[in-house]
Amino acid sequence: MSKIVVLGGGISGLSAAFYLARSLAAKAASYEITLIDKGDLGGWVQSVDTGKGIFELGPRSLRTAGFVGANAIKLADELGLADFMINVKRDTLTAKHRYIYANNQLNPLPSSLMECFKTMAPLPKSIASIYLKAIFKQANADAESVYDVISSRFGEEVTRWYVDPFVRGVFAADCKQLSFKAAFPGIWQAVKNRKLSMPRKPRLDEKLLHFQEHASCAIIDKVRNEGWSQWNLEGGLAQFISALERGCQQHNVEILKNTEVDRLFVQEDGTISVTCQTVDQEEHCERTITPDHVISTIPAASLGQLVADNDPKSSKQEYLNEISQKLTKMDTVNVGMVNLQYEGPPNYVLPKLGFGHLVPSCVESKVLGIVYDSCVFPEHDSKEDLPSTRITCMMGGSWFNDLFGDPEHVRGHELEQAALESVSEQLGIRDEPMSVITNLHRNCIPTYRVGHTDVVENMEDTLREHSINLHLGGMSYWGVSVNDCIYNSRYIADHISNKILSE
Repeated sequence: MSKIVVLGGGISGLSAAFYLARSLAAKAASYEITLIDKGDLGGWVQSVDTGKGIFELGPRSLRTAGFVGANAIKLADELGLADFMINVKRDTLTAKHRYIYANNQLNPLPSSLMECFKTMAPLPKSIASIYLKAIFKQANADAESVYDVISSRFGEEVTRWYVDPFVRGVFAADCKQLSFKAAFPGIWQAVKNRKLSMPRKPRLDEKLLHFQEHASCAIIDKVRNEGWSQWNLEGGLAQFISALERGCQQHNVEILKNTEVDRLFVQEDGTISVTCQTVDQEEHCERTITPDHVISTIPAASLGQLVADNDPKSSKQEYLNEISQKLTKMDTVNVGMVNLQYEGPPNYVLPKLGFGHLVPSCVESKVLGIVYDSCVFPEHDSKEDLPSTRITCMMGGSWFNDLFGDPEHVRGHELEQAALESVSEQLGIRDEPMSVITNLHRNCIPTYRVGHTDVVENMEDTLREHSINLHLGGMSYWGVSVNDCIYNSRYIADHISNKILSE
């Protein structure tokens, strides 16, 4: 019987457990899969229904683009969620209208080919003229940060007003610190080397080919034909978590909630003993599991602490110590999220309708951006109460300490006040909100610094070369989006399943 332990019960851990259990069950293999989470399930994916609307406290939607986007859609369909999917189509006002806050106003991003030939503030020239000039340039040979690659090829203005706020919106990070190679691997070579084709890293090629074997299905065809840009679920993305939990239970995955992992001990044969303890109001239970494989989807720094200096007698511990040092050096950012709800429909409350706006780092602001939730998914507004408008302020990221101080000492009312001031200044909304939900997500998004890809590949190579059956999943390594997390979990699960079935 094959035993597998999955660390972490967020979208990555649940999807890994589900994919693996389903694959092994389909082949009638004997297995035991145990998923361990220190709290409840869901990780950063959390939805709240207040009765006056549904509020996303973490990720707000999933994109449809690329093979990872298609894979997530297919998983939702397989979990029975197709009838509950809501979407934003590419040709809608919401998808087209996005803004940059600069010079004390909301500046629209180009939303059509014709607008690319117009000069639109805050850029001093049209996007088309900048792009045509950039065709004949290459990025600096030693450039890897997003800032260095884009500014050396497309110029300082594009980087400052378009790329910088985009990176803040996705990674909540400084584009001068973020590795282009790690953050956008699919277009890394194309942007850097002025090539029309878009070559990928070998491991990304493996993933692409792996997906294409299973890429065709009715739901994906429907999404493509109808032109979906993004999607969510009627009850919020937390419904995805609930569906995955049910799917895991149907395939006899043991789920341990409120359970802390104390240490991971590597043995001479490469297996890893997992020591954990469950603590709740009724019982305190300590347990040691020795599985054939461990899939870790917990943050890199947390994993680094678990594998360091555990068993000096093991000849393989030195390799784990080396990996531990790399894991604990991986940075993350803190992000404040303030959900606000105002009386009145969006066309009454907001100065402009659309997806939302982002704020460049060169503009003095305590928010990274504001999402106009009621424009994006009006289905999440209350159907019974009077019309209202939901928005979400994102704040902090790489600038959190400079703006708010030590995140361990920041209080919710400080974030709430900063959000209200920003909404007043940037959107002109001065009414008191009817609902406020404030959360501080500590160490929630990893920052892929320059050299990240090489570090991760080196760790994976070390684990494989020394037959240590620890698999690196979650958002710390190969992509921060929900789609990336789901696909990487599937990739790991299929790898383990094939290995088990071939033994």
